[in-house]
Amino acid sequence: MKFFAPLMFCAFLMLPAVSAQAEDAHGAKEPAASIEYVDLNPLSVPVINDNGIVQHVSLSVSLECAAGKRDAVNIFKPRLMDAYLRELYGALGSGRAMMKGNVVNVEELKARLTTVTERVVGPELVTGVLLQSVNQYSMRAR
Repeated sequence: MKFFAPLMFCAFLMLPAVSAQAEDAHGAKEPAASIEYVDLNPLSVPVINDNGIVQHVSLSVSLECAAGKRDAVNIFKPRLMDAYLRELYGALGSGRAMMKGNVVNVEELKARLTTVTERVVGPELVTGVLLQSVNQYSMRAR
């Protein structure tokens, strides 16, 4: 029993090395340094229908790009924000980006923002649109 605790401690210390070797053996993914992220200002959109403002949706979006492309993506930020707001007003107000019960369809929003990004920036510059957070608030009186 005296030797069991030190033996387990040594085995525990060796786990990171074994894990790293296993990852190298199975082919490590691209280094994280080859990807950069560009954070956009939060977007805030009222959902308006025939009854007026019924909801408020807030989004935090980041764009994934290859290393060294951050400055090129930053140039497009104002145009992207404008295009995102126009798309979100239309999609949320018409209900096309809503699921049953007036819940925001996050997958639909992501697909729409990806399409807008490719249209504004081009498909070669931004490799992914990441929704960091999506918040939805009902404006109905309780």
